[in-house]
Amino acid sequence: MNINKLLKYFWSYPNPETSRASWAVKENLVLKGKLKEAEENPGMGLALLSTELAMKVFGKTASRKKVEGCISWAASRYPVEQPVNTSAPEFSQRLAFGIVQLRAGSVLPSFNSFMESAFNISENGWFLDECTKKTSVFTVLYAAEILDLYAPKVLETKKKGVYIGRKESVLSWLYAQNRGMWGTGGIFPGAELLDKLVTSAWIMVRLTNFAALPQTKWPILLQETMINMLDGAAKSETWLGVDPALRFRIEARVAAAASMFIQKYTGHHSIDFAEKYLDDWKVRREANDLDESKYDLATVIAVLQGLLPYKEMASLPVVSSLVSYTD
Repeated sequence: MNINKLLKYFWSYPNPETSRASWAVKENLVLKGKLKEAEENPGMGLALLSTELAMKVFGKTASRKKVEGCISWAASRYPVEQPVNTSAPEFSQRLAFGIVQLRAGSVLPSFNSFMESAFNISENGWFLDECTKKTSVFTVLYAAEILDLYAPKVLETKKKGVYIGRKESVLSWLYAQNRGMWGTGGIFPGAELLDKLVTSAWIMVRLTNFAALPQTKWPILLQETMINMLDGAAKSETWLGVDPALRFRIEARVAAAASMFIQKYTGHHSIDFAEKYLDDWKVRREANDLDESKYDLATVIAVLQGLLPYKEMASLPVVSSLVSYTD
């Protein structure tokens, strides 16, 4: 699909009468080729990308009803509970839901209570103290991102200090999990490199949204991770025996990470690698594009991110046309 069709697919996706109100899909199910199931069982992680793209490309005013629909859907799925169960599988989803609220500027009344409970603001211990190798890197990533957004807004000095300390802890944990790239081991059992490409691409995209990362070590880690990702994705042996549709989806996610990385960082030789990868990927994408019936929301967003920065996307005539048609 060309960029006009991709944007039309994205903008017309939400449907308040179905699970599409979430403006999300379940990413790991998409990567397993279970597109219908992924749509019917969406995860809030993808809603981070859809709502961000909508607000930055189509504008907050034009996107308001669609974003509010996503928030309303999530509020009914993840009702407030006290105390917050940080060991529950849905904890990462609730963190992602909180990020959506903060970035949209549409925070529910229960939000501050959720934050205090989720990060044990009044206690010494919290979920990170019990992190093991089985702990989801995505849960810790979302914890870091929500703290990156929330801590500056806290007025009480003592609480702000605790939240800042929590952010430093989760970032240190996340940093330590990188072994050249990040991985989960669970997305593609037996295919470690594919798992690392997908996991690292997602984390790289999220980290480019942070207001600030510790400058002493993170920029170097991200540059090295990007080089390792691009090197792995560029090798032909990586794709031996891999279904072409899956390769397309993974390469789109790597391209999205490369594009966002280029926009965030300058002055390092990894930028040259990223630019070269993007140029080659764009040629491959056109030659091996998926049939429209095989596209999904997550891959549409990844392709869009790989093709153009949000600001350039926002200036395309199709965007104003779609907004006008909606109005």
